[in-house]
Amino acid sequence: MKSNAVAVFGGGGAKSLACAGAWRAMREAGLEIAHIVGTSMGAVIGAALASGATYDEVVIAARSLSRRDVAPIDPLALVKGVFAANLFKPDGLRRAIERLVPATRFEALQTPFTLTATDLDSGELLLFGAGGRVDVPLHDALYASCALPLYFPPARIDGRRLADGGLRAVLGLELASKIPADLVIAIHVGPGFDEPPP
Repeated sequence: MKSNAVAVFGGGGAKSLACAGAWRAMREAGLEIAHIVGTSMGAVIGAALASGATYDEVVIAARSLSRRDVAPIDPLALVKGVFAANLFKPDGLRRAIERLVPATRFEALQTPFTLTATDLDSGELLLFGAGGRVDVPLHDALYASCALPLYFPPARIDGRRLADGGLRAVLGLELASKIPADLVIAIHVGPGFDEPPP
């Protein structure tokens, strides 16, 4: 009998692509992934896999993106300096999400999936997808989960200003512990570039 697992994919920018490799390793080990919980870019990778994209498809799509594709600098931010609300335009991140995640609705996902976002005004951790709201377009919820303050403008959903789920929980372990499964496997790629390149 196969063990079923909850896969928890943490935030970490481009390093979150490692979650796709972990997904492949879990599948090769014979684990049945019963649910994916994702935060920030880990949510984007998780949603791509939950939509039925293969490891190779996710990696090819991710490698086709440059930093400028995902995070184009807003020229007005340079003019405004410290008074700018955000450094990057949201359009690039939104397009990157569209390229990586073929599904546009939570209902179209093949694997149960939950992502987190943070309400900037109340500090509340919000859930979208399985166990949370599903009435929001998937790409909008993913943008909210990735919208790191000062870098990207917050998402506006139902009048609420939503930002990166990692502000409250970079790795959604508490949420994952409440989902029935034999195992919880968390992939944490770390907070930043703390080691020099080889």
